[in-house]
Amino acid sequence: MLHFEGNNAAVCLRVSPKPKTNSHTMNEAIELHDSRLVDIKSERRKVIISLSPAFIHRSTGRPGLDAGSVWTQDVNLTISTANTVVLPNFPIRISDGMLRVETQQHQNLIPAPSNLSGEISLHLVLMDSEDITISGNRITTALVGPASYLEEFPEIHGN
Repeated sequence: MLHFEGNNAAVCLRVSPKPKTNSHTMNEAIELHDSRLVDIKSERRKVIISLSPAFIHRSTGRPGLDAGSVWTQDVNLTISTANTVVLPNFPIRISDGMLRVETQQHQNLIPAPSNLSGEISLHLVLMDSEDITISGNRITTALVGPASYLEEFPEIHGN
């Protein structure tokens, strides 16, 4: 509290901390549908899956379900202790996909950024190619480089 006096008057001011402008955190998820698979590398029992671009949903609620925005950005998915896979011809669009971590399933959306461990299985349905399934014991997602705004995303009713 500040106190000022002068010319037979006293003024007291209470100084409050600055209010937070946005207390909501932004949640992000990688949408597999329509993302472009550009490379799969195998290094020391790790498989690195590169998407360029990937579609990123951002929302203060549930990305891809609640209202928010859609961005494009490059993404690397790294699966540790992974099996080997037959590689498609790159680049190729992803039609659909599912990430399973233990008993939890993420249909077409992968939390980002994330570092999830347990029994991991990533299944990608590719356009004009065979499906790919990569299994391991950990998946990390990394958003690479700047994101580009694409559009607003309305809330999906019934979810």
